[in-house]
Amino acid sequence: LWNVMIAVETRNDSSSPIKYLSRYSANELAILGEQLLELRTFLNINKDFFTSVAFDRSHASPSNLHQRMLHFMRPDGMQTDSPSHVQQSLLNKYKTDAHMMESHSLNNICQLISHCCECL
Repeated sequence: LWNVMIAVETRNDSSSPIKYLSRYSANELAILGEQLLELRTFLNINKDFFTSVAFDRSHASPSNLHQRMLHFMRPDGMQTDSPSHVQQSLLNKYKTDAHMMESHSLNNICQLISHCCECL
């Protein structure tokens, strides 16, 4: 279904108005609509689960990361944080960024499915 157009443009001659005919029966479209509604319901129920993964938001701020990197070495040359601490902070930042991208993608998928349901 997703690889072909749902409607086909038809015209009797060049002066007649364009008509769109469905390639699928009403029953096939109803089944597709039901499946999309079930998927939308599933995503809406589980969206809170996907977005409630605990993560430390303090790592989400690039300025905070930059500040922590600047304080990695003190002016007198002594280290204030161990390299493993900085590496862990970077990993936490990357995880936070990935989580935010996944959450954004999930919201976009939910919106796309809702629009598809409206169209059908």
